[in-house]
Amino acid sequence: MRILLTGTTGQVGRALLGPHQSIGTVIRADFDLSDPGSLPGKLDRLAPDLIVIPAAYMAVDRAEDERELAVEINARAP
Repeated sequence: MRILLTGTTGQVGRALLGPHQSIGTVIRADFDLSDPGSLPGKLDRLAPDLIVIPAAYMAVDRAEDERELAVEINARAP
């Protein structure tokens, strides 16, 4: 099984790396989630069987000022 795991530089992504390696081949990827339109082509090339997306917009103190960016990353991209 090919598992695409995003956000592996973050705390949650790092924690998920080990368990997922035991069930398949992990493809580590850091996509620009602020541009969801760029994702389909990249996903087609990687052809994962499973996608795990712990990557997220986490700048809570700036979320009100950057609302659209937060929505792109946390809602539209996944």
